[in-house]
Amino acid sequence: MLEHARSYINCSQLVLPTLRTRLAQRPKYNGAPTLLFLAGAALRVADATRVLKDKELRGEKGGDVAKLFAKHIKLEEHIAFLRRTKLGAAAGTPGRIGKLLERGTHRASKSHSRGF
Repeated sequence: MLEHARSYINCSQLVLPTLRTRLAQRPKYNGAPTLLFLAGAALRVADATRVLKDKELRGEKGGDVAKLFAKHIKLEEHIAFLRRTKLGAAAGTPGRIGKLLERGTHRASKSHSRGF
């Protein structure tokens, strides 16, 4: 899975060269990632997060990468993390992203690209 994710990221850089540029920049707003990656399971979120944290993709100035899923992490902890962190990318499950959006903590209106 990890190799497939890396090849997807490399392919997307050819198709979306500005995405790589945006991920390498420091975000302006807390809790508003440039890229929101949705995955159906926590294990896939963890795999995607490992790929998105790669310095080759984010550069030195790129924002943090968030893992957003319910296993072992409380909703309140995610809310506090999003309020204080400038994110370049976030990977999460639809259930957790939905709850964060309901609570109004994820600044989806400030995000530039949406997940798949």
